[in-house]
Amino acid sequence: MVKIPKETRNKSKEYWIERSILKKERLLKSDVQFMGEVAKKYDSLMRDYSTRLGNFYGKYSQSGIMTYSEAIKRLTAKEQIEFIKYIDTLPNYDSDFRLYLKNLRSQEKISRLQQMKLEHRVTATQLRLWQNAEFPDHIEKSLMKAYSLTLKELDVADIGVMNRKRVQQILSTNWVGVKFSDTIWQNKEKLISSLDRTLADQFLRNAPLKDAVKNIRDATGTSFGNAERLIRTESAYVVEQATAEAYADAGIEKYQYVAVEDERTSDICSGLDGKVFLLSEAQEGVNYPPMHPNCRSTTIPVFG
Repeated sequence: MVKIPKETRNKSKEYWIERSILKKERLLKSDVQFMGEVAKKYDSLMRDYSTRLGNFYGKYSQSGIMTYSEAIKRLTAKEQIEFIKYIDTLPNYDSDFRLYLKNLRSQEKISRLQQMKLEHRVTATQLRLWQNAEFPDHIEKSLMKAYSLTLKELDVADIGVMNRKRVQQILSTNWVGVKFSDTIWQNKEKLISSLDRTLADQFLRNAPLKDAVKNIRDATGTSFGNAERLIRTESAYVVEQATAEAYADAGIEKYQYVAVEDERTSDICSGLDGKVFLLSEAQEGVNYPPMHPNCRSTTIPVFG
């Protein structure tokens, strides 16, 4: 049976609150670093997209202005042959993308606007695949780090590593029970819809290329905000799940809810602050953090 040293058990509540918040801040730094990588990816993809949009304007616009009526014109026979050849050079990113290309190829006439809508799907799909590859690794590192740091604080670091089956259970879903990959897929579809609407609006307003690029980037910024919120919330989820797992492995049966009290604290977290719960009854979103997106609350162990 694991035995937490007496001197560790006798440390003050203030000590544990300070340690818990410091742990969250330490792990947050890795989130910030990862979000920087996500931002770079967004920026890189948008630079590529802006170049393609510039080529589109250069080919079809009149005096640098693209009207909606010009944008929805059908491609000439020669242009459509060239576009199909371009389609054939694209990778088969995933099943959704393959189906989209199949339907596009089958159309008798393709409009100019559909060319750019394809670029929206290429951009969003590339982003989704990158996130699917990078995000789980970041989350797993946060999970394992939180588990080991919690055990270290409890002076029982020699317990070992978290059960691999439990790791996979935590990583398989997010804090509301949805798969990470499904959430990223939903963000991809939202980005595509946003880019489609925004570009069509630019043509309806006869916006010049400079304005169109700016507004497209603004639409992409909303998507980045969604990705940032996902990273923060899911990181908070796995960190707190790892903490609970460490508590259980160390034989701790109760925890106290700790809210970061400031002007940004939600009413629900403020209402839970200081309350003690059985670890066996912990439920994220009910009495265990995270309670909501961007939740900063945490917990401390209760001894005895």
